[in-house]
Amino acid sequence: MYTQAVVLSNNDSVAIIGGKYEGYFPNITDPIRAQVYSFSQNAWTSLPGLEGSGAVPPHRQEHTAVKSANGLIYIHGGVSSFNNFTLIMDNWSYDPTAGIFTNLATPPVALYGSTATALPDGRILYVGGWYSDPQFDPGFSDYFLFNQSAVYNPEGDSWQIQELNADAIGNPEVARVHSNAVLGPEGRYLYYFGGDNLGITGVDDEYYNDLWMLDTQTWTWTKPSVAGIQPRARTGGSGALLSSKYLIFGLGGAQTFRFNTFDILAAAKVSNPETNEVDFSSAKWIANTTTGEILNQAQWSPNGISGGIIAAVVIVCVVVVLMLLYLAFRFRHRVRRAIMRVHYGIWSPRTGEPLWAETARLISKVILMFLFIAFFVFVIVQVIESPKSTYIVTEVPEDGQVTIPDARICFEGFSIQESPEDGSVYPRVSCMTDTGLSCNDHITLLDLEYYNPHFMGNLGNNRCFLFTGNNIGDNQNVLKLAPETIPQLNSGHDFQLSFRTVNISESGRVHVSFYPAERDPNRVIFLSDTSPKLSDSDISAFIANDNDDYSSVNTVDLKPFDYAYVQYQLESKEYLTDNGWNYVGFAPNHNKTPEVSITQRVQNQPDMADTMVARMIIAPATYTTLIHREQKIYSLVNGVGFIGGLFGLFVAFQAIMFGFRPRSPFGLVHRWSVGEMRRSISSGLKDRFNVNKTPVPLVNPVHDRYSLDMRNYGRSYVDDEEATYIDDTESLSSEHRMTAAAGTLSPIAAKGTPSTSQIFVNDDSRRLAQVEDRMQLLELVFKSYYVDDEVFQRLDVALKRPEDQANRASRRSIGNYFRNSRSDQAGPRSTADHVELPMREQEQTVQHPAAVPVPQQHFRNSSDSD
Repeated sequence: MYTQAVVLSNNDSVAIIGGKYEGYFPNITDPIRAQVYSFSQNAWTSLPGLEGSGAVPPHRQEHTAVKSANGLIYIHGGVSSFNNFTLIMDNWSYDPTAGIFTNLATPPVALYGSTATALPDGRILYVGGWYSDPQFDPGFSDYFLFNQSAVYNPEGDSWQIQELNADAIGNPEVARVHSNAVLGPEGRYLYYFGGDNLGITGVDDEYYNDLWMLDTQTWTWTKPSVAGIQPRARTGGSGALLSSKYLIFGLGGAQTFRFNTFDILAAAKVSNPETNEVDFSSAKWIANTTTGEILNQAQWSPNGISGGIIAAVVIVCVVVVLMLLYLAFRFRHRVRRAIMRVHYGIWSPRTGEPLWAETARLISKVILMFLFIAFFVFVIVQVIESPKSTYIVTEVPEDGQVTIPDARICFEGFSIQESPEDGSVYPRVSCMTDTGLSCNDHITLLDLEYYNPHFMGNLGNNRCFLFTGNNIGDNQNVLKLAPETIPQLNSGHDFQLSFRTVNISESGRVHVSFYPAERDPNRVIFLSDTSPKLSDSDISAFIANDNDDYSSVNTVDLKPFDYAYVQYQLESKEYLTDNGWNYVGFAPNHNKTPEVSITQRVQNQPDMADTMVARMIIAPATYTTLIHREQKIYSLVNGVGFIGGLFGLFVAFQAIMFGFRPRSPFGLVHRWSVGEMRRSISSGLKDRFNVNKTPVPLVNPVHDRYSLDMRNYGRSYVDDEEATYIDDTESLSSEHRMTAAAGTLSPIAAKGTPSTSQIFVNDDSRRLAQVEDRMQLLELVFKSYYVDDEVFQRLDVALKRPEDQANRASRRSIGNYFRNSRSDQAGPRSTADHVELPMREQEQTVQHPAAVPVPQQHFRNSSDSD
């Protein structure tokens, strides 16, 4: 850290110069450390020139290193180290081609935590930081304020203190260190961002996230008003120009926080190409995406729409309107029919009901419908934006045994050496269950050359092991714990980890971290194991947190002679996936993430035996798995319940206020079907209910004198492909009555829709037969569409049930007695008189020879006829 990175001229290598190294505390005379990384070769090498006999600058940190237009790298200022806090007042150049360092003229100031920017003309501009003037104390003197800067000219190896116009700053006495300075794409303006006030005590530290722009021609500061989301305050970050359009600022931190985010700034647009002046208000903070594109998040403005787009939208709207008007004219009959169907479906006053009652009912229905639609929309919005809740389910394993989580054990600060007694390398860890079973074969030594964990104590000499409840690639050798210790069935009730070193008097620490076996990143990093529960981003996040040593859960830190008792709880977090099915609320989809939580107690036990420096007993908290299952508070399932309840209340309100109206047995399928489907419904009704050509009950009266009772308000709608609309008042005209009295067709039939069901019968001799037909038809329609005839079926079976033989014989005798009595009284009958016909059949035979009796099968239950 506190190093400087410079991209070399070949754009294939980057030089890392100076900085702070872990465990390295340089003196003022130590040569500078520098490495070169090659992107093409993926290899690190030492910076050429450090091993030669030539002069080499002393090691430093928080300095500046920048490549000038001449290809040379210029190194200036900094301090030797935090342990030897000496400000270095020198200026060096480095030639990457020849690998030669050159000590240049002594600068007028020695800067620490400043910025260095190479200008297009080859000069180097230094802004901000602390400085030391050789005329005063060689230590720290003051901030390098915003009202001044230092400019180095490589051509003459000369320095100049450049005064800056700080009137626009407001408080020019406040300067900063550890900021970022990037020259804009126009090559004139310096973008200055971030930094801190270098609070000595660490209590009054201030960190900045504002942006300043310095005009390198007029040497004037400007603080622009930048649109977009303001980035977080940071210090010690990095900045660079990206794609000649954007500036990127990232990394750094604030106090002990470390950031790994980046902020993108769209550079101010050039307003005058001749002078490269810019429009400061055009600079804005934007966001980057994973695709590599940079998306502008400026708010939409109507002024940004061109006139061509507006004209195109207007033309399209006009064309659409014209097309709709043409279609309405072309299919005007169908449109009128649809409108009339809707009209007569809404306006349906009952006979004898006043107009104001029907009007009030419709107004109430519209208001309730509006409230219902509003509530429906509210429920849908609630389902979409529903918060989530979590409930806990306890899962008990079938065999009563639970697995053991993985544990990473790291020794920090202990000497790594071989024991003279057993030849083993220490520190090491041993494992044993309470049944006396050794579990050392479940412990694996980790290769820290590939990855070395970092701990806050920074004691050095790390040595790490990984304990796994099941060996890698061996699913048979699995450690499981159970409430009852049965060696032949389980591994025991708990187990012990013993931490051992050769010299137990050493001061060090033992760090034990627990992980669920399915989500152990150490298996992926060290053992090349695969885990479907871990993504690359999960591994990167683990490494970042591990390097910062921020993890505070599932970790136990032990010092020498500590004894710990740890209980772990296996858990599973089931999170709802981003799936549309989860809005339904039935059988939702979850992402299952195994986890583990621990509770611990640590106490000191100074009488450890032999080489044991600490120990730990590990046992399950419960022999179950706690499932934290996520669910939506609102879903379509319970939303439908709310909607149905409200609908029921509205229907009940309408029935209480305006009376009950029977519901139609037809639904949307019957009413709004078209084509062959509609014709099949009509044909089915005609075939099943028009056997005797009987006038339809409830629609056609038996006699014209009853037509007065059928009068209603409005028009009657005949729902047919060749529908005609008739006014009921017409049926009351004198012409209607005369034609009805003469036995001719009704006005409907006369208009081109002949139907025997429309005939008024004026012949009294036929009225009785027609009434009987109407009653049978009415029964059949009611049984098919309005009533369930199950109770009638059972009654019929009960009446026809066979009785005992005695009762039947008695009834037969009594019946014969009465029949004989009637025969004696009536006298002798002719042969024709012995042919008994029911009165109904006689009437039909004599008076109506053309009438056909209704077959019995036509009056079956509707379910049978189907």
